[in-house]
Amino acid sequence: MMKITADLHIHSRYSRATSPRLTPASLERWARIKGINLLGTGDCTHPRWLAELRESFNDAEEGFYSLKKKARAIFDTGPALEEGLPQPFGTFDEPRFVLTGEISTIYNKDGRTRKIHHLIILPDFKAAASFNAKLEKIGNINSDGRPILGIDSADLLDMLVETDSRSLLIPAHIWTPWFSALGAKSGFDSIEECYGKLSVHIPAIETGLSSNPPMNWALKSLDKYSIISNSDAHSPDKLGREATLLEMDLSYSSFVHALAPGSRNERIRGTIEFFPQEGKYHYDGHRKCNIYLSPDEAVNSSGICPVCGKPLTRGVMGRVLELADWPVDEKQPCPDNAESTNKRPYYSLIPLKEICAEILGTGSASKKVDAAYTRLIQNGGNEFAILMDMSLKDIEKLSAPGISGELLSIAIRHMRSGKVSMSPGYDGEYGVIKVLEGKSRESGGGLFEEMLPAEKMPLMKEKPKARESPKKNNTDTSKAKQKTAVKQLFTPDAVQDEIISYSGKYAVIIAGPGTGKTMLLAARIARLIRDGINPPSILALSFTVKAAAELKERALSLSGIKIDNTDTTATPTISTFHSLCRSILREQNIAAGLSEDFSILGDNERSILLKEICSSAIGKKVQPRRLGTYIEERKRYLLLPDETSFKNIEAQYPEPISELERLYSIYRDKLREKKGIDFDDLVSGTVRLLMLKEKIVNHYRKKFQHIFVDEYQDINFAQYMLVKLLAPAEDENSPPLWVIGDPNQAIYGFRGSDKHFIDRFMDDYPKAHSFSLIRSFRCSEPIIKAASRLAGANLRGVPVDGQGVNLFRAEYPSAASEAEGIARTIAGFLGGASFFAMDSNAAGNANAVNGEGFNISLSDCAVLIRASALAEPIIKALADHGLPYIYEAETPWWEEEPVKTVLDILRENRSSLNSAPSEEIEKACKTISDKNHPDLKELIQLANLFGDIPSLLDSLSSIEAEGMPGVKREGVRIMTIHASKGLEFNQVFLPSLEEGILPFTLYDKDEDIEEERRILYVAMTRAKQGLWLSWAKSRIFQGRTLSGGPSRFLSELEKIIPLAQEQKILKRDSQLRLF
Repeated sequence: MMKITADLHIHSRYSRATSPRLTPASLERWARIKGINLLGTGDCTHPRWLAELRESFNDAEEGFYSLKKKARAIFDTGPALEEGLPQPFGTFDEPRFVLTGEISTIYNKDGRTRKIHHLIILPDFKAAASFNAKLEKIGNINSDGRPILGIDSADLLDMLVETDSRSLLIPAHIWTPWFSALGAKSGFDSIEECYGKLSVHIPAIETGLSSNPPMNWALKSLDKYSIISNSDAHSPDKLGREATLLEMDLSYSSFVHALAPGSRNERIRGTIEFFPQEGKYHYDGHRKCNIYLSPDEAVNSSGICPVCGKPLTRGVMGRVLELADWPVDEKQPCPDNAESTNKRPYYSLIPLKEICAEILGTGSASKKVDAAYTRLIQNGGNEFAILMDMSLKDIEKLSAPGISGELLSIAIRHMRSGKVSMSPGYDGEYGVIKVLEGKSRESGGGLFEEMLPAEKMPLMKEKPKARESPKKNNTDTSKAKQKTAVKQLFTPDAVQDEIISYSGKYAVIIAGPGTGKTMLLAARIARLIRDGINPPSILALSFTVKAAAELKERALSLSGIKIDNTDTTATPTISTFHSLCRSILREQNIAAGLSEDFSILGDNERSILLKEICSSAIGKKVQPRRLGTYIEERKRYLLLPDETSFKNIEAQYPEPISELERLYSIYRDKLREKKGIDFDDLVSGTVRLLMLKEKIVNHYRKKFQHIFVDEYQDINFAQYMLVKLLAPAEDENSPPLWVIGDPNQAIYGFRGSDKHFIDRFMDDYPKAHSFSLIRSFRCSEPIIKAASRLAGANLRGVPVDGQGVNLFRAEYPSAASEAEGIARTIAGFLGGASFFAMDSNAAGNANAVNGEGFNISLSDCAVLIRASALAEPIIKALADHGLPYIYEAETPWWEEEPVKTVLDILRENRSSLNSAPSEEIEKACKTISDKNHPDLKELIQLANLFGDIPSLLDSLSSIEAEGMPGVKREGVRIMTIHASKGLEFNQVFLPSLEEGILPFTLYDKDEDIEEERRILYVAMTRAKQGLWLSWAKSRIFQGRTLSGGPSRFLSELEKIIPLAQEQKILKRDSQLRLF
C-alpha cells in the first residue's frame, strides 16, 4: 500500500473562467510542486480536452495514466522556464492521472429549480468516450468543460453507471448555496432526496471550500458516505488547496475501494482543508452591501440584509445548522475511536503563497511572492512537505527573498495550531485568514496529531462552544410532497360550471387563452360518464397526440377511471382527427378500396416519391415542394385528379392546373402500387367514404353519442365536412356536438385552416348556444391586457397580488446583441448558470430582473420565433452562456438511433405484430446493443398510449407527430410561434418583431395581415408572468440584410408596454478570485 495525496476535482482551460495555462504538462508539473501523487484530469466530458489527454498520456497502471516523457521535456525546457516555475523534489516523481470531470444539472423538481454539480470519475478512455456520446444527445458538451445539462441528477447517475459500472459520481462541494446537492438556494435536504434510489451508488461526498469534515459530521444522513476534499482548481497554482489522503495500491480498482465507505485496507487517511471561514460562502451576507452575519445574527435578522432590506445569500454554516442532527463545531478534532465511521483526521492549511504574501505585505500574485515561493519549493521539496511534514527547526533554516526562516516558522506554527485571525467569506467573497496580524484565535484542538511529532503539537486550551442546530420541523414532509404531487381536482368557476351543466345538444364555446378549456372539456366528459353514458361512445377530437393525451388523462382522472387503463371499452374515445380517420379506414378498408395492411407514407418516403415524379416529368420542371403543396390543397377540398368539385358541395375550390393535375394522377398511381396512402388521405379519404356510404356513416353516428371538437378555429374544409357528417344539424337522431375554440387564435391559414368555420357555427347549428370564457388563469393581468389591446378582445387575467410581472419592449442594434440580451436575462432568472456568472455578474442581477420570490427554471423560459431561420443567433447566445436549450426543429427522437432501428424492424414485421406493445418492442430490441437507452423506455410508454404497435407506427409516419410527447429533459425552449400553440411558459421572449418578419411580408406583400396579428396574439398569450418583446435595427435573414424597423403591431402597444431600461454589462470585479 502507498500513501497517496489526491486532488480529483480540477478543471481544464476548456471550462469557463479558467487559466489558459491548464495543459496536461503544466498540471503534471504543478502536481509535483504541490506534492500531489494522484490528480484528476478534470473536464473529461469535453471532446477536445479528452483527445488532448489521450495524446499526452501513457497508460500506467489499471485506469491510471502518466504524462509522456516527451511532453514533460518540452514543457520543462519551454513554458516552465518562461514562467520561472520551481523544480520540486522529494515526492513521487511521476504523478498519476485519473479521468474526472464536473457536470452541472439544472432542472425543476418538486416545484423548485435545482442546480447541482457532480464530480464524475471514469475508469478509462473507452468509458469516457461512450459516456460523452450519450451526453451529446442530451445537451451541448462542446462549449464548456463543465457542461450544463437539463436533466435530473438521478438520471445523470443512472446514465453514468449504465455506461460503465466502475464509474463513480460524487456530489461536488455539497454545501455551496447555488450549485450543490444540499445548497440552500437550489439543493435538497439530503443526498437521497437528490439522487433517489440510485444514491446507493454514491461512495462519498465532497466538502467544498466553505465546509470542513466536522461540519459534515453533524448530519446523521451523511454518515454512510466517505468524506473527501478537492481543490476545484481553475488554474494550475490552485491545485491542492484541498486534497484527500489515501492509502491504496496504484490501480483504479484499489482507488475505488479506498473511496468506499467503511473500507479497511485501502482507505481514506484524512483530508487537507481550507480553513472553512476562507471559503467564499461560509457566512450569510450581501457582497453589494459589504456585510456578513453569523448564523445567530442571520436568524435574528430573519435572513434579511440590514442595509438594503433584501434576503441575504445563505451561507454554508447557516445551512449546515439548519439540517444538523447534532451541535456543529467546525474545530472538533477527529475522535480516537473513529475507525468504524466516516470520520478521519483533517488538516487545515493556508496556501504557502498566501503565507508569503502576508509576510511580505503584498498580494499573493505579486512577483515578490513568486520569487519567494520558487526559492522555498526549490529548498523545501514541495508545498505539502513544507506546510505539513517539515519540522519547525528545519523551516527556520529555509530562506527566501524578503522572508526569514524564523518568521516563516512562526507563521506555519500558528497555522498548524489554528492560531489564526479570520474574516469569514460570504456571498461569493473569499474570507481572509491571517497568521501574523490581528488577534489570533486559539485552536479547538490539535488538528495535526497524526502528522506532527509530539513536540510540535499545540497545547489544547479551552474547547470552543459548539453551535446548536435549530430544532427541525418534525412535520412529515414526504406526505406533504405527495400531496402536492397529486393533481388537484378541477373546481370550476361560475361560468365554467354553467357550461359543464348545460344540457343543450349543440354548443360553441369561445375560449380565450388560458381560460381552462381543456379542464372544462375534461369535466364535461367526466360528467357524462358519471351520468351513465358509455365511455367509448364519447368522441373528443384534437389536433395533436400530446393535446389528446392531456385531455384524456384529465378526463379519466376526473371521472375516477385509472389513467393507465388501456381497455378501450372502458375509456372515452379521445384522439386526433387523423387517428380517428385512420381507425375508420382500418375498420372499413374493403369499402374504402384499401388493402388490409395498407401503409401510411412518412414525410421522408413522400418526399422521395415527389422528387421521383418531378424528375421524370416532361416539359417544364416542377419543384417537388410545389407539387406536394398542390396535392395537399386538392385533398383538403376532397378532390381527386381532374375533379373540380365534390358531390355538388358549395366551396371555394382551388383552380386546377393541368400539368400538376397530371402529376397528381401519377402520384396516386404510385401510392396504389405501394398499397399505401399519405397523411392527407386519412381525413379526405374518410370523408369521401362516409359521404358515399350511408350505411357506414350511420354506423359511426350511432357509435358516437356525444362529440366534442377542440381548437375548432383551426379546422380545414375536410375536417369541417367530417364533423358535419358525424353530427348533421338536420338529423334529429344525430349525436350532440360541442365545439370549443378562439377565433383570435386561428393561425394555420397556410395549412388550409379557416376561422370562418367557427364564425359560422351558429348558422350551421341554429339551435346551438354560445358561451364565452374571458377569464385567463394563465396570463397575469398586465400581459392579457396588452394582448387584448392587440386582438380587440376583452379578457381578464390573473391579478398581480404583489408578484413581479415582467412586461417590456426593447430595441437592439443587431440580431446578435438581441440574442445576447435574451440569454443574459434568462441566466439572471436562474441566478446564473455557473459560478462565473454569479461572481462576475455576467448574468446580471437576478433579483433585479425577476423580483424576489420567483422560482424560474430553464423549462419556464421560451423564445418564440416567427420562422426557424431566426433561431441561429438565439442558439449561439444560449450556448455561449452554457444554458441548456431544446430547439423544437431538431430531428425528433424517434428518428434517431437506437429507436429508428427498432421502428424499422417493427415496420418490417407489421403484419405479425400480435403481442403487447412492450413485448413487441423488447423483441425488436434483441438486435441492438443499447437495449437500456432511455428513448426506448419512452417508446414503450408511447406505444402503451396508443394501445398497439400499428397505431404507433401510423402516428409516427405522419406529421401529427409534431405534437408527440418527447424524452424528459429540460432546457430553454426555442420554437416557432406556431409550434407553441397550446403551450404556456412563465417567461416568454419574442425577438425579431420587425416589419417584414412579423408581419411576414418579405415574399408576399399581400400576406394576411390579420392572421399575422393573431400570430403575435398567440405568442403573447403563451406568457404567464413575463413577456419580453424585442426587435433589432438590422439583421441578416436568409442572406438578406433587413432594417425594416419595429413591427407595426408594436405601435399599438407603446402605451401599455414600457421600453426596458438598458442593462449595462458590468466589468468583472478585480477583487474576484476566479482561479
